[in-house]
Amino acid sequence: MKWICLWALMLVSCGSEPVAQPFLAKPLKAGKEVEKKVGKEREEKQKLVKKEKLLAGQLSFHGLSEAELANFRVIPERGKKLLRAENKTFEQVDGFWWKGSGPAEWFKIPGTSSAWVGKGEVPKKYTAKVERAGLTVHTRSNGLVKLVGALRKGVKRPGWVKNVGETKCPAAWPWAALVE
Repeated sequence: MKWICLWALMLVSCGSEPVAQPFLAKPLKAGKEVEKKVGKEREEKQKLVKKEKLLAGQLSFHGLSEAELANFRVIPERGKKLLRAENKTFEQVDGFWWKGSGPAEWFKIPGTSSAWVGKGEVPKKYTAKVERAGLTVHTRSNGLVKLVGALRKGVKRPGWVKNVGETKCPAAWPWAALVE
């Protein structure tokens, strides 16, 4: 008799009838809907990342000492927090602050352009240079940036810009305390 009761209990508890186990009826459908939504969000995010990479500047530092790197702060394409300069390539940058330029100007790197600051042999892809007070920045830009800049009356190539109007940096000059 014990075995019959146990067998009956197992059959009742393992049934797949929706009334007996209502929690099985909708979660599968909701799970698929959630998966679709998450998938769409992931695709949109990937498209945005690809678009950002295409339209952002790039900045490389090479062979500089820690003391020399301390004179630079990298301005990310998005956000207000400046990055400390390192001997590496930064993707997704808007430009950089240089201690020697003062708070009125910063170096702008338009989308799809790049800049190189360093010692040693300059990579061949950098075809132009901008000099200021002993600092040489090697740059590269494409014709599309120059054309769009000319049409919009904006920045046409990497270079120093006034920190006002459309070229106002969202992050303050990092050495402001030294001037006060």
